[in-house]
Amino acid sequence: MSNAIIDTGYVNSVCRVRTTDNTVISTGRIIEIDDKYVVLRNIPELRYVIPYNKRVKLTILNDKLGYKTVIATVYASTTKILKLYDIKEVDDFERREYYRINVSLKGDVLPLNSAGQAQKENGNRKIEVRIENISLSGVLFTGPCPLDINDMLSIDIHTPHGTLNFEAVVRRVVKSQNIKEDPHFGCEFMPYPDKVEDALWKYMMQKELEDIRRARGEWYADEQ
Repeated sequence: MSNAIIDTGYVNSVCRVRTTDNTVISTGRIIEIDDKYVVLRNIPELRYVIPYNKRVKLTILNDKLGYKTVIATVYASTTKILKLYDIKEVDDFERREYYRINVSLKGDVLPLNSAGQAQKENGNRKIEVRIENISLSGVLFTGPCPLDINDMLSIDIHTPHGTLNFEAVVRRVVKSQNIKEDPHFGCEFMPYPDKVEDALWKYMMQKELEDIRRARGEWYADEQ
């Protein structure tokens, strides 16, 4: 069909729908693409109807066309079918704003003073943390860190492809009601080199592809 909003070659592709803060809503297959709408079948069926006009992130995997992520709006929803419209490509700004993946990575944090140097009272000791999600603009981790809002830090993120280092500032601290559990720290990255961004983006893409392929394998097993 001419003027399709997404290449019609993506029909029958596996996909994943998330909220803009990266909570998984649905997984499924695309069954229709035209000049206004993308329709997908939920696998498995949902237990609830997604509200009209909800903004979502749609991630698509196709062996021939590759990986694609778009921002869309829910037009209609049943437990079996999801119809999306107002499809927008994820440009660099949106990629930073919306694209965040859940991970489970080791990290090391070093608190910094206002001059960007290691805090002497911490003895230059790096603190081991657990990275829970990451985007091009920031990271969420948990660990026994003496940090508060607006504090500076250096963080090493250990990916399967190597360690990436960032300087960041704490923007959010969420403490657990259980005093035995470490708080969560939401941090914004300071400007960093293009080569580091390329490495981080490559890791994020590979992680997403692995997750979707794993889900696709589970679907095939269920359908056989």
